[in-house]
Amino acid sequence: MNITTNGPLYPPLPPCWNTNEPCPATMDMLNFLNISSQASYLQYYCLNPPKDSCEFLQYCPNPDVAGLYVRVATYVTNVCLALVILHSPSDVRTTFYAQILSVYSLFITTCISIANQSLTRFHGTYALITIGSPLSIALVIYALLSLSRQDTRMKEVFEKGKERWLINRLLVLFMVPCWIAIMIFLPVVAKRGSLSQVACDKTEYAQVLLIFMFVTPILPFAFSVKAGLIGLTPLLVLLVVWVICIILRRKWIWSGNSKLPVWRMWRAVCDNYPFVHFATVVVFPFSYWIATLELGAALQMEDGVNSQATFGQILAVTVAIPPFLSFLTLLPRLPGWFWNLTWVRALTCRLGESERTTRSSSVNSLGKDPESLNQQGVGLPIHSPHEEPQLELGPVETKEYAPLTITGVVNGTTQLSGA
Repeated sequence: MNITTNGPLYPPLPPCWNTNEPCPATMDMLNFLNISSQASYLQYYCLNPPKDSCEFLQYCPNPDVAGLYVRVATYVTNVCLALVILHSPSDVRTTFYAQILSVYSLFITTCISIANQSLTRFHGTYALITIGSPLSIALVIYALLSLSRQDTRMKEVFEKGKERWLINRLLVLFMVPCWIAIMIFLPVVAKRGSLSQVACDKTEYAQVLLIFMFVTPILPFAFSVKAGLIGLTPLLVLLVVWVICIILRRKWIWSGNSKLPVWRMWRAVCDNYPFVHFATVVVFPFSYWIATLELGAALQMEDGVNSQATFGQILAVTVAIPPFLSFLTLLPRLPGWFWNLTWVRALTCRLGESERTTRSSSVNSLGKDPESLNQQGVGLPIHSPHEEPQLELGPVETKEYAPLTITGVVNGTTQLSGA
């Protein structure tokens, strides 16, 4: 029996409903589902977008990979953990697993999306760039250095003998084959037609992201002259600053026998100019990485789903809480770190002072605490990492004592007395 009505509150169903014949939805049915607006139509379209059509010339959004809250949580986790590693390596253990959880959750999401044929090539590339953050690369480098027992900032996590040190190394090093596997697997499944919205690959948005991420730093004029000048200017400024810092510290750098002591250059600049170190390892790489991901998010279709607080996105935000709390513990130390920066001391006419006092906790390029640094907040003098501290000796008071004479022997013990 065909049902043609469904009560007074619902639009009538067409006679072909519940039959084996093709039965398109009527306009009343579409209006009832509120698909009359452009935004609602895009949302329903993106529930199961066709592979052979790209009418909107954009990919449907993937909130699990590039949602607003996922992006914010990823940025907070990476930047806060990087700051903790830079300024308080002893506290890195509490926030290390947040980054591991964030990376592997994105790995698992990507694999599930590939299995369900709901992942686009663009979002697969986006996930690879998200996973390959500057922090992830730094963690891999630290893990590799720990294999040769080198002292690094991550010794609390990777050093042999520490709690779960082997598991920590394996978790970080296993990210590399996972990243490579997905990078190789994406073109393979794309040729087999197992990805979503294959027709939109003609827009080459995935290639745009890769060019912006990897080619532009080397060839800044890959897009345009204007974009090249904008991207090249900050890098040139940083390069000039590094050259000036190396010239200022040239005496210590070339005190050895090497003609090009790259490692001594790095140590000299990072230990004596912490702001340059901060700009080199945090500001520039993370700014460029975030700009790439935001460019990718802008290339998606805007249907309102990316900004909705879904369960998956809220879960991603909770992962960022531990690194953010660890960053908050650094805030009381930041004023002391800021006022001891070389350029700040120059502006405040304190550059010529031979000693500095600090109320912040800092570490040198090897992640070691300077011996003269007081982490409890009491002002103590700090010398340059490559200067020998001068001991100030006051006048030595001498006192003459009377000669000692032997008065006798009692029970085998010699008795002495002063005159």
